[in-house]
Amino acid sequence: MIILCLCCAVTLHAQEQQLFWFITNHKMGFKDKQGNTVIRPAYAYTESFSEGLACAGIGVNMENALYGFIDEKGEWIIKPQFNSPGTFSDGLANEMSNGYWGYIDKTGSWVIQPRFHLCYPFVNGYAEVNKNNKWGIIDKKGSFVVQPAYYDITNVYNGILAVKSDLKSKWELIDLKGKKVSVHTFTKVKDFNAGMAPARDDSDNYGFINVKGEWLIKPKFTGAEPFSEGLAAVEIDNDNWGFIDKAGKLVIPATFSAAGRFKNGVALVELATEYIYINKKGEEILRFSK
Repeated sequence: MIILCLCCAVTLHAQEQQLFWFITNHKMGFKDKQGNTVIRPAYAYTESFSEGLACAGIGVNMENALYGFIDEKGEWIIKPQFNSPGTFSDGLANEMSNGYWGYIDKTGSWVIQPRFHLCYPFVNGYAEVNKNNKWGIIDKKGSFVVQPAYYDITNVYNGILAVKSDLKSKWELIDLKGKKVSVHTFTKVKDFNAGMAPARDDSDNYGFINVKGEWLIKPKFTGAEPFSEGLAAVEIDNDNWGFIDKAGKLVIPATFSAAGRFKNGVALVELATEYIYINKKGEEILRFSK
């Protein structure tokens, strides 16, 4: 749950008001920048708002909740009926029903029927899906553009993605036709964003590569997440997390036990028993206990 929350923590109102999820007595709601409660904590789990809607679950806990989508007033737009949280992107949201994942539109109707074992939100018209324990890529019609033949896979960026063929193989860069586009291989590659992706070398250090597999930031971190809004979270010496810029310079000191991605100028970080929202200067905006 922590990973999901850190990556999906901030939303933006149509009126440019930011909302921040928070937890009280194991229930989640949303506050504004001043710390005022905008949506009362009534949900077992919530995603951040995306395209005007946020997935929210009603139930005893996250695993047993039923999920629907609320607007910025906390009103149900899509009634709770799904078995797992999803996120709207490119007009569709990934959702699960009866053990299988598919994609719904903003009326809650299935656009791509639930037939996958897992799937992720669409990014630039493509989505990662798992079928029969193999990963592939589909378009918004639900058609495979990369057949489900891989042990693991990343998103598509400018027609390029990274794949891992089986448990023992290394990660390679390919195009949508399956052709290798680089001679370089890696022990791990994460999603591309802004022309760069976190990648791990044989010494288990992370740096950042381009779509040709060339190192743009040399591997020197023990952990790394994709760039977002010009900054990327990195882990130093298997200890704390901070943020670097695209030159690889540490611009927010590594003082956090976990860190998410920036969205609308704000990122959620974890410190001991608290969550903290920070801006791009590393300044605290809001904090609350776990």
